[in-house]
Amino acid sequence: MRAARVRVHAGRRHLPRHLAAPLKTVPPYVSLDYDAQNAFISAALKPHEYLYMRPLPGYDVGAGNVLEVRRNLYGSVEASRKFFLLAKEVYLASGLRQLASDNCVFVRFEFNVLDQSGPVDNEHVFLSGGFNNMPIIPEHERRYKSCPHAIAAFIVLLYVDNTAMRTNAIELRDEFLNAVAQDGRIQLLPEGNLEWFLGVRYSYSPDGAITCDQEAYISTLLHRHGMESCRPELLPLPCKFDIYALPIPEKPDKLLIASYASLVGEMLYVCINTAPELSQAMHQLTRFMTKASKAHLSYAKHVLKYLKHHRSRTLRWCAADVTVPRSPFTIFGFADSSWADDRLGRKSSMYYALFVNGAAFSWKTQLSSIIATSTAEAELMSLGVAVQDHGHHLQAL
Repeated sequence: MRAARVRVHAGRRHLPRHLAAPLKTVPPYVSLDYDAQNAFISAALKPHEYLYMRPLPGYDVGAGNVLEVRRNLYGSVEASRKFFLLAKEVYLASGLRQLASDNCVFVRFEFNVLDQSGPVDNEHVFLSGGFNNMPIIPEHERRYKSCPHAIAAFIVLLYVDNTAMRTNAIELRDEFLNAVAQDGRIQLLPEGNLEWFLGVRYSYSPDGAITCDQEAYISTLLHRHGMESCRPELLPLPCKFDIYALPIPEKPDKLLIASYASLVGEMLYVCINTAPELSQAMHQLTRFMTKASKAHLSYAKHVLKYLKHHRSRTLRWCAADVTVPRSPFTIFGFADSSWADDRLGRKSSMYYALFVNGAAFSWKTQLSSIIATSTAEAELMSLGVAVQDHGHHLQAL
């Protein structure tokens, strides 16, 4: 099998996931974490919406009566959606713009040079090469004194009630917080730098590089499954591993299935976030989530042993690390495919990975949707899937 290579130039409207990947590697960006206090009760119910609850024990409201709730409560079906709609309204009113490709991401770009004016959007920044070279603007020419670049950027990522921010201009952050405070419906409390997000640890270096890892999460998995003293493995699965050669029980053990599904699901979270090299191994193991045997569980633990050996491994994005023939902010990728390796349906396993600034930012392994009639056709399908995912990043513009 040969890997198909996808090369895309930054000057052709290409954008990494959530718009943040190119910004990750340009100093002096700062990442901050804010929490919305009492988030889900911030949004009031509309006049035509009604929500009732039984009174708490000891609080008498009369026989047959209930309490009418004026605001959403934690646990109600609509609570998270109502808060998101409220946050969207407040954030848009504060001057941010919502991405069409990801409704949870809000951005604001401004010219930072005093003699420049007018709106600046994602497309203008990338087509003009605004992030390809970042000259330092003299302080007396800056509109935002804390920002040394020609473009001041402010990015907000909303996840449940957490608001993650990344910016190279503290003034934009302050203007946003003042606008939210003036509105009064959402109270954002600072949680410090954005070092932990959904079990992933992020580190920032003075040269603008960002690294991420899940060492603590992997250590927790080892403790949870009693494998803290296990022997580490160098590979996720043994060479020439054939999952279809493993025995399938006639009557699956429910406890074993639960243990297997739990372990595979937990490692899948590592694969999705920080370990693209696990994609093929997890792709095979997840095919037997409801019919696993002891042998399947043993090989799942083999993957966990591999994670123990490499738990301190990180993904690092840094434009300064990019060397010839690559160039900063240029997306390139690789796609590959087997042919008819799925013995049950004769479908082919496809894999691709997209890279920017020295590290992968998007990857996936999946079975082909149709049966390929040759290795060439299987590899073209894999390349097509990679291009489709890249199209998702195109939409971010």
